Amino acid sequence: MARKPNLAVLSMCVVCEGSFHPHRGRETVQRVCSHRCASVLGTRALQAKRVEQSTQRASKQQAGKQSHTNRQGRAGSTSKNARRTSSTLSTPAGGVITAPETAAVPSADVQAREQDMAAAGQEWLASGIRFERVTAELTKRERGSRTLILAGHGANLRVERDALIVTEGHTHNPQTPLTYTLFRGMHDVERIICLNPSGMLSFPAVQWCAEQDITVTLLDRSGGVLATLTPEAKVDVLLRRQQYLASTSGQDVVIARALVRRKLERQLQTLQEHSALPGAERAAEVLEQALSWLSLPTLPPWLESLSMVRTYEGRAASAYFAAWVGLPLCWAKADTKRVPPHWLNVRARNSPLSHNGMPRHAVDPTNALLNYAYAVLESQTRAALSRHGFDLACGFLHADTDRRDSLVYDLMECERGAVDGLVLDFLRATTFHKCDFTVVSDGSCRLHPQLARAVVAACRVPQARLEEQARWLRGVLLQEGLVQAVVSRSTATRGRIG
Repeated sequence: MARKPNLAVLSMCVVCEGSFHPHRGRETVQRVCSHRCASVLGTRALQAKRVEQSTQRASKQQAGKQSHTNRQGRAGSTSKNARRTSSTLSTPAGGVITAPETAAVPSADVQAREQDMAAAGQEWLASGIRFERVTAELTKRERGSRTLILAGHGANLRVERDALIVTEGHTHNPQTPLTYTLFRGMHDVERIICLNPSGMLSFPAVQWCAEQDITVTLLDRSGGVLATLTPEAKVDVLLRRQQYLASTSGQDVVIARALVRRKLERQLQTLQEHSALPGAERAAEVLEQALSWLSLPTLPPWLESLSMVRTYEGRAASAYFAAWVGLPLCWAKADTKRVPPHWLNVRARNSPLSHNGMPRHAVDPTNALLNYAYAVLESQTRAALSRHGFDLACGFLHADTDRRDSLVYDLMECERGAVDGLVLDFLRATTFHKCDFTVVSDGSCRLHPQLARAVVAACRVPQARLEEQARWLRGVLLQEGLVQAVVSRSTATRGRIG
């Protein structure tokens, strides 16, 4: 429970020098009036500690040099006398005045490191302010239901007086995070996305969101989905039975081919809209040829096998992403020589840090952006399938694997091309700086929290399109199941008559 202020006591903030009422029980120890002033005070203390540490290191280095000089002087009397002569001054009265010792100053390399740290801090601040404005502009353009995107330290969702309080986190300093107050039945929020959650999510807030049909999605720093808290999922027994029986009736191959066709059509549309991609023409030819095979009235035998359909889809995806390789990103002129060379252009859709060359733990900016965009698409697809009563683990195109909901990745394929087009638009319209990305110790590339918010806001397809895809898949399953049921009943009837 939050502490209440003591209205009978008035103190002065040591940062802004404003008057404030301290919390009860902390009248003698509270020195600041707000979290912002506390952050400023902590930054000052950290800077003072760094200066003190650098001064101590410089003093130790000076003392070590002095002791080394003394040891050399004891070995030779000539150098010792010369040192005494240079360190003392004679007076007319015959006295000796010792030269005053100079104060220890930080060495040049320490000062250079401190300047680099200060410059990096200013660049981080500028990046946060820039992309915070971009996200604000993108959210203003939303029509219909809203999506709240949280990032940074201290972001939290809590319930006060039966209203949901949503607070954005701190990503840079100074910053004034926004706070949203949502009342039951009076809000237009459909989804809340928390990027790299380092704040608080209370149990009453989870219940409040479930009752108000709000989906809460948690993403990690690498663009992976930690959790998707959806409202109570619908269970359609008939639909799930058709999912389970699809492999025995051969319907899984039919659905897999339909999913691949929809994916290739979206990707081909993206290539046509972004003809500036280095290999767009060649990739478009490959996808058109693949679609022509899938559109034949009589399919070849090798497209009647589920494993061959998966291989076919994998080869088409390789040709599609090969068209991206070499696309130059728009970097600020001063940062082109400061970033790693593999950041300047688009790399292949894989990562040397992941198992089997998968794109997780991206080592370049483009794949890091794609991971975030695909993670949001995954959460949207999961919510759409849950609302229509599917079993998320029973897929068709993707093979069954432990701890993976294959059907989610199946339906994602229908809108991956649309997300790719949004990412390409974002890359074309954005000039990047070195401070927009950070490198982890293992070499993976991570986005500035405010850049991640901008990517989520700009590269998200409407939820209605995922709902439409889920309805299409549900209709295919139930219609085929109805036809099979009629055929089986007529066969049984003819058997009884005969």
